[in-house]
Amino acid sequence: MGSRFGPQSRSIRFALGFLLIFGTVSTGCINKDGDPLPAGLMSFPIAIKLSVDKDADGKPKYVTAVCRSDTIDGWRDRRQDGGVVIDVETGEVVCEGLSMPHSPRWADGRLWVLNSGTGYLGTVDLATRRFVPQVFCPGFLRGLAIKGDYAAVGLSKPRNQRFDGLDLQKNLEAKDSESWCGVQVVDLRSGSVVEWVRLDGPVTELFDVTFLDGVKCPMALGQQSPENLSLVSVEGAPAAGAARRSPAGVPCSRRAAIR
Repeated sequence: MGSRFGPQSRSIRFALGFLLIFGTVSTGCINKDGDPLPAGLMSFPIAIKLSVDKDADGKPKYVTAVCRSDTIDGWRDRRQDGGVVIDVETGEVVCEGLSMPHSPRWADGRLWVLNSGTGYLGTVDLATRRFVPQVFCPGFLRGLAIKGDYAAVGLSKPRNQRFDGLDLQKNLEAKDSESWCGVQVVDLRSGSVVEWVRLDGPVTELFDVTFLDGVKCPMALGQQSPENLSLVSVEGAPAAGAARRSPAGVPCSRRAAIR
């Protein structure tokens, strides 16, 4: 993320319809756009590597943390099973024993979370505070979006060839699979992967994913790409039933890029 959101910002989410919230790794805070860092909506002294979910009212509801340690680099020795999910409102740990968890999401009456160090998407049994694995995806999982019966899961490759010290490496070997970077779409009813996008080349990690409603042909530009210097963004939706046109008479999308 850019410096506007502070160092190593993760899991950006909109709340209350307009408030941009995000978890920052180095400060252990949930911040809102415009706040001077490290001040924010709230902070968790044990929450290192935060990822954020919001409740039905748009308020931050759940965060994940790699461990409960508040010492420098203390999380590295607890990657295997020190992870927790925390209820933001009460401060209660609602799930423990996780391996580098990310992306808690409440959907269809269940709390979903990525147990990233194992490669499993699963649910939280709130009565026992335990993780229930549902679907294995071949990569380090980070970024989860759920719409209806489908979940989009972000996968990343290891930074040093292998996921040493994590069950994810053992699970990959047991399934005779290589890790890869991309997005897998999972049918939550059957646990089957129904669609996927695999990314090769210099991109090896993803940090979050989302569904874009009403968008048929999205585009993305790198912050330092040459195209970014000449991009013209046209905002505003056309009137109902009318197609908006450019000065040249060419139909425009809701967000158009003109070079």
